Amino acid sequence: MKTQLSLLFYTWETDTLGIFDYQNALVANTNKNTENEDCYCYKSRYINYIDICDSHSKLCKNDFLLFRARKSRNNNYEIINTLKKNMRKTKENINKLDSKLWFVIKPEKEGKFENNNKSYIINENDIIKFGRKKYEVIKLNTTVKPYQNLENDSLSSINNRYGQIFDITLKKNQYCNKITNVSKLESESIINNSKSNSEEKKKSINLSDSNNTIKSSQSKSDEASLNEGYNPEQDCRVCFGSLSTKENPKLKICNCHTYIHYYCLKMFLKTNIKVSENPNGNVTSYKSEKFNCEVCEESLPLKFKIKFDDNEIREYCLLDGLLLPDDTNYLILESLTYVKEKKNLKNIFVAKLTNEEITFGRNEKNDMVDCDITISRYHAKIKYDENNGEVSLISTGKYGVLVLVKDNLKMINDEKVYLQVGKSFVRIEQNEINY
Repeated sequence: MKTQLSLLFYTWETDTLGIFDYQNALVANTNKNTENEDCYCYKSRYINYIDICDSHSKLCKNDFLLFRARKSRNNNYEIINTLKKNMRKTKENINKLDSKLWFVIKPEKEGKFENNNKSYIINENDIIKFGRKKYEVIKLNTTVKPYQNLENDSLSSINNRYGQIFDITLKKNQYCNKITNVSKLESESIINNSKSNSEEKKKSINLSDSNNTIKSSQSKSDEASLNEGYNPEQDCRVCFGSLSTKENPKLKICNCHTYIHYYCLKMFLKTNIKVSENPNGNVTSYKSEKFNCEVCEESLPLKFKIKFDDNEIREYCLLDGLLLPDDTNYLILESLTYVKEKKNLKNIFVAKLTNEEITFGRNEKNDMVDCDITISRYHAKIKYDENNGEVSLISTGKYGVLVLVKDNLKMINDEKVYLQVGKSFVRIEQNEINY
């Protein structure tokens, strides 16, 4: 048995804000077939010309590699993705995702292009693109059944078996290595006393009786440094405290050269976050227009990890209240798009999964509201099936919804897969050839 790979491309000559109107027919059409064991699909950077070759060495400097396809031992094709499996959630890596493979969910309204991808089963750590805005499913708490790697399984759940994009792990120079080992109760007491005495310490006034808890938990060297006054290179720039614990480490998580306590940073960010609920009470929204440092304006990660010298790894989150009770089915979406402006807009949605549909869009009547200009008024909706625990994502806007493909795609005979890569929308189909 021999197989053939059929590729049908629609390429937009121009794009608006990195999105494409799937109901617009003003595109270039390219149809390619191949029986090669290994093929490279590429596009010229300067003209809308797409072609296939059998070797990477045949690509020119002006050619942009869309993806690679190769035959496996069972004579089935496999689409090779170029996404790094151990990719870190940094600003540069998030911006590079636009040129990777995306699974296209068909809008409910019929468009100009054939597409059978009507819905998608959401998985934890999926990255979803609404317009130009990228969101990650940072938590999915359901009773969904574990993935079964069956030969005839539908490709609609493309990321069930794939890895995740990891949270940032801070480097040695991004946190204070001088960790003081104290109990959690003592650490919380020190934090409270440091907040109440920050102004006194800044003015180099002698510590009063209210600081006895701090003194009892610190070494003599720490007490001497406290009495000397505020040291801008070593102490927290908010509470002016010098103590660093595993519960409340001192961080240099932005471009500033001064430290800031973990709890102090959370308190500052909390003042800029607006919390609201939808009328049904099943979606809580956390919106911040400035989720970044107030000094250097560097954007901040929502979650990060620290690996201490004793090899202990701890996870930290800069926003409280995201986790719901374990007996509740819920979904958490975090915005990942880094805008070009200095302000880093951050949206986080915590949705309880019930029989009612959850709508996403620009209109204020939606359960999840994102006012970005590239998002339709009613862009998508989320459905939860209590019988099998599956959470389905359905596109309702004309620009469609994209889901990042994180690993290789195994093709099956007579099954069509619809993807977007760069400025091209492609239909991929594997067929059996009879001679």
